[in-house]
Amino acid sequence: MPAKLIPPDGLPTSASVADDEAWSALVANQLTDVRKTAENWRNGLAALIGLIATFSVVKGSNDLSDLARWAGCSVGVLLSFALVCGMFGAWKSLDAAYGTPSVISLDQFRALGGANGFHLNLGMKTISNLRWARRATIATVILVALAVGLTWYGPRPVSAILNIER
Repeated sequence: MPAKLIPPDGLPTSASVADDEAWSALVANQLTDVRKTAENWRNGLAALIGLIATFSVVKGSNDLSDLARWAGCSVGVLLSFALVCGMFGAWKSLDAAYGTPSVISLDQFRALGGANGFHLNLGMKTISNLRWARRATIATVILVALAVGLTWYGPRPVSAILNIER
């Protein structure tokens, strides 16, 4: 639901004019601040995706071959889900950081409440995208941690030890 600004009743007072100016400045700066935050989340997610790739390539199947088959497959599935979550989060953080290009008509601009309503609406969309990026980041970290833990402490197949003495 887009934000809608409602004009006040009566004539403006000096206090209400000052409040309106302060609110306008806040709305204009808020979008910039949230987008800077989203850029930082994007960088963090890029690092996580690099970590997943490094873990998959460096650790690879060599370290997974001595795990029980189901544990090795589980590590692969966990890393795949982590990669998907990381890519989704990176996409949402990019959308939050840079926005989605769109065309807006003058009527739509006025319906949003002018410049302040437009910035407020963009800010709300940006915060929503950033919230999804943060959730995806947390899910990615949890999935990578589970995969690493299963690799380190997962069950190994029992091998028969045979001692031959003469």
